[in-house]
Amino acid sequence: MSFFGELKRRNVFRVGIAYLAAVWVLIQVADTVLPVVNASPWILQVLVFSSALGFPLALVLAWFYELTPEGIKVSTDVDAIEPVKFMGRKLDFAIIGLLVVAVGFLLARPPLDDQGTVLPNSIAILPFENLSPNPDDAYFAAGIHKEILNRLAAVRDLNVIARASVIQYADSPPSIPTIAKELRVQTVMVGSVLVEGDDVRITAQLIDGANNTHLWAEVYERKLTDIFEIQADIGTRIAAELEAEVLPAERESLRASSTESTEAYGLFLRYTLTNLVARIERLRQLDAATDVDPSFALAYGHKALVYAELIRFPAGSLSPGEAERRATENADTALALDPGIAIAHAALALIHEGYRRGAEALEEYELALELRPNDPLILTPYAALRRNMGDLQEAIEIGRRVVELDPKTSAGYHDLGHSYRVAGDIENATTNYELALALQPTNQGPLLQTANMAVIRGDYDTAFERLRLIEQHPRFIGNWQLPRLAYLYAKTGHSEDAERLIAELDQRDQEAPVTPITWGFADVALGDYEAALIKFNQAIDDNEPGDVVLFNALKHNSFSDPMLENDPRFLEIRDRIPGF
Repeated sequence: MSFFGELKRRNVFRVGIAYLAAVWVLIQVADTVLPVVNASPWILQVLVFSSALGFPLALVLAWFYELTPEGIKVSTDVDAIEPVKFMGRKLDFAIIGLLVVAVGFLLARPPLDDQGTVLPNSIAILPFENLSPNPDDAYFAAGIHKEILNRLAAVRDLNVIARASVIQYADSPPSIPTIAKELRVQTVMVGSVLVEGDDVRITAQLIDGANNTHLWAEVYERKLTDIFEIQADIGTRIAAELEAEVLPAERESLRASSTESTEAYGLFLRYTLTNLVARIERLRQLDAATDVDPSFALAYGHKALVYAELIRFPAGSLSPGEAERRATENADTALALDPGIAIAHAALALIHEGYRRGAEALEEYELALELRPNDPLILTPYAALRRNMGDLQEAIEIGRRVVELDPKTSAGYHDLGHSYRVAGDIENATTNYELALALQPTNQGPLLQTANMAVIRGDYDTAFERLRLIEQHPRFIGNWQLPRLAYLYAKTGHSEDAERLIAELDQRDQEAPVTPITWGFADVALGDYEAALIKFNQAIDDNEPGDVVLFNALKHNSFSDPMLENDPRFLEIRDRIPGF
């Protein structure tokens, strides 16, 4: 028999194919799992190296030994054809099984663009180091960093990683190649800011993410009044280095001067770093900026946005109606001063959403995205609007774009999970909720959603564990969240916890009235669907702007409740929900 024929007879080829298939599956699984458990990169390298060394050994063993019904024997001692065929059949089954696993793994994995492919024309701008001797000037470096990112969001052909995802690298960052790999970018920029009196010194270095080599560096030593010129030059240089197309309108946006007053601009930078939840304090900063410069269009735009948020989330003594009036007034002022203020359009969109005017909100978001096409802070609510209007595939695509630009923050994955859930894709919804939770393990939103997903699949122990974590976290639990928690507690068999939370809602109602739709969901949590019908109908008649989140929850049955999904009376109520 020829040597080739003998290789075939001794099943050497089959062993080689089975070995390679097994190693491929093993490496793919390891490549997926090891980063999740924060394992060192060398573990995968050792696995690949040892697998390569084992391949010739496997072939040698296949040449010298055969598996027979009586056990393993030396090949020369096996003369009969049937024992050799016995091993061949076993290997055939093994190969088929491994190929099935491999195909299943390929189908289950996300598309290639989610697995580490570098984004084209991409950059991560790390937080600028503050070198200013005066501690009161520390805000300036952070504010300048944020403003450069905002300007670059206007360039459609650039992929600029959002500030929320790069801020984690402010202290003790890893190597540039590691950052580039984690964020999937071509380039990384580092820099510093030194403010002394009216002078500013800004350094900027653009670095190739793959090989850690410098592409360009610049030192700007100017007066504070030249800050917009510096920002424009940095943005233009980045676009040129990445060979990104910059349209005339985008170039104009890069070079736009928000205000001639360095004092007003300093106040605005302080606003950008104020806690987003502290809306009244943010308004004070913005009021101070527009008092100094009454023509500061960008500051009016941001005031409009804060007031628009207050329509849904009241603070102080401001009524929703008064918040709407001030939001509209400031948005109109901003756009009259400068039609290129994207955030003013986003504020108008938020106002329309509050009153469930879907078509008008959609138009304003699209105007905002014409001006800032790559801003996750605009793309995220836009995706939510498209989802609420029934454009589920579009919402998913926008959500995937958000997590490309902001891959290290929880909110994008959380919202993308909503879109998948409404589309009925529970598996992808769960995956994205879990990713959101991994990035922010104590965040109420992902904890609540992963608990809900656990209830859907019958994993009540995990659900109960997540619910307990929500209550252990010191952050305030809103009125609208209490019925949701109560419902999930009831589903996990802890009715006493459900009743406890509804009792807390009743206590809050004594201090400030709880809206009918909230009480409707409380009735659902306790299983009183007849009472819920009455409350939901009343809520639709009232159409309060602060209830927009719960209206969406009712429309999409975010409780995943069978009665809300199948009872004709609830389906009729959902059809009555105004707007969208």
